[in-house]
Amino acid sequence: MLKSAGAYICCRSRRKTTEIQVLDKLEKTSNTKVSLQSYKATSLDKFEADKLEEQIKQQRSRVSKEKKKRDIKMSENEFCDPCSSANIQVAATHYCQLCEEKYCDNCTASHQNQKLTKDHKIIDNNMIRKMCDPCSVNHKETKGSYVCEECEEFLCIECKQNHILQKSNQDHNVKSIMEEILCEACRRADRREHAALYCQECEDPEPLCQSCATQHQAMKKTRNHQLSTDIATYILRHKKEVILKVSEKTETTGTDTDQGSDQPTCEPCTFNNRTRKAAHYCKDCEEMYCFECMSKHTTQKNSSTHEVVQLKDVLKTLKICEPCNFNGNEVNATHKCEDCEEYLCEDCKKNHLSSKKQRQHKIVPMASSFLCINCQGPGIVVKATYFCKNCENLLCEVCTEDHKAMKMTRDHVLTTELAGSIILKEKRQEASNRSQTDIHDKDEDTRDKNPLVHGNERSTLKVGQTVAVNRPHQNCDPCVFSGKTANATYYCKECEEYFCYFCMQYHGAQNKSHAVNNLNTTSIMCVTCKKMDKDFEALTFCLDCNEPMCQACAERHHSMKKSRIHRLDSSYIYQG
Repeated sequence: MLKSAGAYICCRSRRKTTEIQVLDKLEKTSNTKVSLQSYKATSLDKFEADKLEEQIKQQRSRVSKEKKKRDIKMSENEFCDPCSSANIQVAATHYCQLCEEKYCDNCTASHQNQKLTKDHKIIDNNMIRKMCDPCSVNHKETKGSYVCEECEEFLCIECKQNHILQKSNQDHNVKSIMEEILCEACRRADRREHAALYCQECEDPEPLCQSCATQHQAMKKTRNHQLSTDIATYILRHKKEVILKVSEKTETTGTDTDQGSDQPTCEPCTFNNRTRKAAHYCKDCEEMYCFECMSKHTTQKNSSTHEVVQLKDVLKTLKICEPCNFNGNEVNATHKCEDCEEYLCEDCKKNHLSSKKQRQHKIVPMASSFLCINCQGPGIVVKATYFCKNCENLLCEVCTEDHKAMKMTRDHVLTTELAGSIILKEKRQEASNRSQTDIHDKDEDTRDKNPLVHGNERSTLKVGQTVAVNRPHQNCDPCVFSGKTANATYYCKECEEYFCYFCMQYHGAQNKSHAVNNLNTTSIMCVTCKKMDKDFEALTFCLDCNEPMCQACAERHHSMKKSRIHRLDSSYIYQG
């Protein structure tokens, strides 16, 4: 022990250290209290030994803080300390607990080969952990699980209990390192993962789990960032900005998690048979993402400029049907009663209006229920963004562009006021229904006087045949609605609406199954039969050949190899 003490004194004198540090190192090495008498006999006289003993008593309380400062300084970089002093940056791979220095592989081998340091305890650089400060003062090696913000001290479980039992420390804020420091990225995605690393180069560093840290280094902007595993130092260095914020966010997260048990799931993860709660929403893709998928989405070149927002902000706009919610069911509302200020689904809207007292209430459709009429199909839901006043149809962005490109609809009036337009349409349809009742009464009288027309019209309703029907003069309803005047030449039974030729073309393209009658007095004849001096009424029309055909000619036309794929439509009327 005496020889070892002399060696340490020689070593530390070259480092210009004080006798206090030498004695402290000796105590740490032997793990016992070093006898001052033996130390006095070898290196110091009685006066110096007494002075040293007094200094040790005065400065013992500051030892842990000095070591803590060295730990924080050590964590500022991950390079070999001896190489850094020579202005050479080499990644550190090991750490000497006695010298409190980091070494690369070469310096580690040199350190262990030297006579004075060959017995030093070398550990892997990734295994550095903060030790309990009170235990370190008492020459014990216990990992710190808690940190006291006021004392800036790491504590084990036992010392933490003793710490908070003291009257002077009862108001101290003691945080658990593992319980409080969660991965911020996972927390935003409503997942609780313990943080293992943090980025030393980000301006506002966040604790990250191993998976998020890998993703952090995979991103182009943060690919070269240095990560540290020293979460304990992260706590102390950012205790004012981070610990309190993490504590508040953790409490908030707990509340949100309870309330958001039915939160929507990430759509890409669902596609891959995984279940993760969505935390973000891309307005361009109209898709919900978890944090991981959102990070990948925003790093891709094609979607890097997309507008991604917090899902909670989007969910605020989604209203739940209040009657259904009262009964324990969560159904998205499609309408709102402005008199009751109540959100209603489609079924509750009908029930609402069926009540005598509520029959005259003003029910307004919600924008979230406006869907593109062309894109509807099994499993397909596309939100409408425009309303065509001429066609009275809701259209999405893509269908709107197609609508503008069509010759017959490029002059149509489009508006983004969906709710107002739908209300006007409903009011006009109510007026139209009342007028159609009078028209049907007149038609019944006409059918009774003309049995031939009555029989022909019945066949027309079945096959879409264009037969002359005597009706009063009518204006095109879409044109009248848009402030135009045009004679109606067609009538749709299903829509109970009159159309001019131009409005009919677009109507027929979207409603091919509707039975449409030609209001002209002259029936259309089959062109093929006419060439053979036969008069047969045309029942359908070939869009590719631009010819009307009777039923027999249409069947032969469709059976021929060259015209097998031609489009036949009974709602299109040939204009000669």
